[in-house]
Amino acid sequence: MTTLKEALETRKVVEQAKGVLMESQGLKESEAFHRIRKASMDTRKSMREIAEAILLTHQLEKST
Repeated sequence: MTTLKEALETRKVVEQAKGVLMESQGLKESEAFHRIRKASMDTRKSMREIAEAILLTHQLEKST
């Protein structure tokens, strides 16, 4: 069972990842959320894992 703190952390990470997708790919908020959710379902990973991967990829791209 997830705790409230974990749920809030997950929401925060997903919101940050949505922002990255919106900025880097010119997506609307709903489109960015849909992509994260679809990737989560397609890979059978949590939305948090997908969001963390998006953020990590964005950080690596910025540093090169």
